[in-house]
Amino acid sequence: MLKRTLFTQVKNFLFFVVFLSLAGCASTMPQLKEPIEKSRTFSAPFDEVWNAAISALTTSNQMMSLTEKDSGVIGVNRQFTKQEIWSYVLADSWTKTFTTWTSFGSKANLILQKVDPGQTKVTINTQIFGGEKKIDYNIWFGYATSSNQERGLTSNGKLEKEYLDMIEAQIPNLRKMPWLESDDKNKELAAKTKQSKPAEKPAGENIPS
Repeated sequence: MLKRTLFTQVKNFLFFVVFLSLAGCASTMPQLKEPIEKSRTFSAPFDEVWNAAISALTTSNQMMSLTEKDSGVIGVNRQFTKQEIWSYVLADSWTKTFTTWTSFGSKANLILQKVDPGQTKVTINTQIFGGEKKIDYNIWFGYATSSNQERGLTSNGKLEKEYLDMIEAQIPNLRKMPWLESDDKNKELAAKTKQSKPAEKPAGENIPS
C-alpha cells in the first residue's frame, strides 16, 4: 500500500513537471517594437522643469519618496492593480495566467540635469515588480508550504513615457492648450480657403462701352 501511494505521488509530480515544461515552451515573450524613451530634453530652465515635475507628480497622486533639488533627483513609488499592470510590462501568457500574483508596484528615479541655462534633461530609471506567491510541494511527506517573493517585471516603456509627458504638460511654454490649437487651426483653414477662392472682379469690368 505504501509503495503504491509513493508511486502515485511520484507519477503525479512527474506529470506536473512535464505539463509546466510544455506550457512554458508554448508561451512566447512579446518583444519591444521600438526602444524605450528613458530621457527627454526640454527647452526650459532647470527650476521651471523641476517645478513642473513636482506639480505633475503631486496632481497625479504619485507617492514621492525622495526630493533632492540640489542633486536633481526625485524618487517615485506607485502601486498597480492586476488590471493595470499588464499594459505597462512585457509578459507572456503563462506569466499572466498561471502565476499567482499578490501585488504590483514600481519604483522610479527621475534625474534632472541642467544642459544649459535654457535646457534641462530628464532621465528616468524604473523598476517594476510583482509579489509572486510560491508554493513548494513535498511529495514525500504530502504537504505544501507557501511564501511571497518579489519578482522583477520588464517595462514596455509606457511608464517612462507617462512620466515624461506629465512633466512636459506642466511646463508653461510647452503646455498644449487645445482651445488655442483649435483656434489656430480655424485661422489656418480660413486663410487657405481665402487663398483658393478666385478673386472677385470689380463691378462693371466686363460691361461693353
